[in-house]
Amino acid sequence: MSKKSLRDLPIANLLPWQRIAQFLFGPHATLTEVTARRQARLLSVIALLFTLKTIIELLAIMFVAKSGRITLNLLVLTAVSMLGYALSRTHLNKVGGYAIVWALVLSAFLGNSSTSLSYSIYSNLIPALIIASILFPFRYMLFFVVLNNLILVAMEVLPLGHTSVGTDFSVFLLFSVLILAITYYHEKVEHERFTELKLINQELSTLNMELKGQIESRTDKLRERSRKMQAMTEVARTAASFQDIDRLLTSSARLISESFGYYHVGIFLLDEDGQYATLRATNSQGGQRMLSRMYTLPIDFNSIVGYAAKTQVPRHALDTGTDSAYFNNPDLPETRSEIAIPLKVGMRLIGILDVQSTEKDAFSEDDVNILSTLGDQLAVALDNTRLLTEARRALATSEQTNQRYFNQAWSQFAHRLNQEGYRYSDEKVIPLRENAGENPTQAKDKQPSKLSIPLIIRGQNIGAIDVKPVDEKRSWTQDDIALLEVVADRVGLALESARLLEDAQRRAARERTISAISAQIGSAVQMEDVLRFAVEELGRKMGGAEVIVELGVQ
Repeated sequence: MSKKSLRDLPIANLLPWQRIAQFLFGPHATLTEVTARRQARLLSVIALLFTLKTIIELLAIMFVAKSGRITLNLLVLTAVSMLGYALSRTHLNKVGGYAIVWALVLSAFLGNSSTSLSYSIYSNLIPALIIASILFPFRYMLFFVVLNNLILVAMEVLPLGHTSVGTDFSVFLLFSVLILAITYYHEKVEHERFTELKLINQELSTLNMELKGQIESRTDKLRERSRKMQAMTEVARTAASFQDIDRLLTSSARLISESFGYYHVGIFLLDEDGQYATLRATNSQGGQRMLSRMYTLPIDFNSIVGYAAKTQVPRHALDTGTDSAYFNNPDLPETRSEIAIPLKVGMRLIGILDVQSTEKDAFSEDDVNILSTLGDQLAVALDNTRLLTEARRALATSEQTNQRYFNQAWSQFAHRLNQEGYRYSDEKVIPLRENAGENPTQAKDKQPSKLSIPLIIRGQNIGAIDVKPVDEKRSWTQDDIALLEVVADRVGLALESARLLEDAQRRAARERTISAISAQIGSAVQMEDVLRFAVEELGRKMGGAEVIVELGVQ
């Protein structure tokens, strides 16, 4: 388990030995930098070990050697080491280390006799040197080493009563030079590491800025694409709602220009021969002038629109000043880039969507894909509207034909009727032909209280039900009118059913006659018999008519 993870884990999740180590050597919570925490932990370990050492030495001197000067010296070292350990557990950990270092130096040179200097060098100066290498930077460490070595040289030269300093000095000098070299190397490595980390941080910062820029750019592109996709959906939905081609084209051109912010949007439709494309709708003022004179382009490679229609693939000019296929149109002088999208239904080309912008390189690959999709949806909407228009036209023609057939059938049916109608008067039913020739229309005009309900079948007025009150003061109620209207509907349906039944019977009789004549003619073998049977059967069926069947080549 790493130290970082040991620090981050709750105390309850640590092992017993980890809890003890955290309690004894854990750095203060205010220290967050890794090197500072490592240094504070190492100082805590050294301070605690040195405290234990001085306590043991103190006990040994007090009960064995019983030297007052050494005891006092050890008491001071013990107190300073305990203070240094306590400070190493706080944010003042370096102060505790400094106190221990200088206490050891003073104890080595001032607290020992001339005979115990050798012992002080090994027990005090060398530990002070080790602790100082942890705390001091190289320049301070150099000063510290030089200072201690000069003091040792002075003790050797000056008559202070110390003996055998030279041998101990050579050992200390060698050790101090070694510690100084290690400190220098460690500081150099740390400096190089810091420089490398700084460069890495700068690179990471640069990469982070670049990544943020890329993310923002990508986000802007996605936001713009989303806006265009939403606009495309809105244009397609609006186009699908129209049932008139002219309104569909005009609204689509306007919506595309407003939604995408293009300078000019024009929609061309091909003629029946597929040789020319005619402008049918546009949004710009220049396009309106072109529309007023029925602007037409041939299907060839001399224009962007003609090129797209000829190849049936999108064609765009990112810079109209250099594109050879661009046709310089005086009605659209601000155009700097143009794209033409084929409008196809399946493999059939029906028109071209022409989009122009005032900016160079205005159409990206994403724009081409979106406009192509929009062109496909617009082509489907145009084809559906065309099919709907043709279906309505066919339906109107069929209705007119049916109406003519219906009127003709009712005229023939009315002509075959023996009676034009009946009148109920004085509890008698009287045929209209037996009436004195009164014109119902004139009677209606003469009697305002008379009520007339038309007999209407399939929108055709075939007659009327006229009701005249005996008492001219009588007024008709809504119930009376509703009753007459319902009866008029029933009479009309019944008359239509009677007419259809009579037509069916007449067709059946005609089919039987044709079948009988065909059977009789079919039984003949000789040509003379065929002609004789044909004229004979026709003469019988026609009744009162002279029938002639003759052969002759014209």
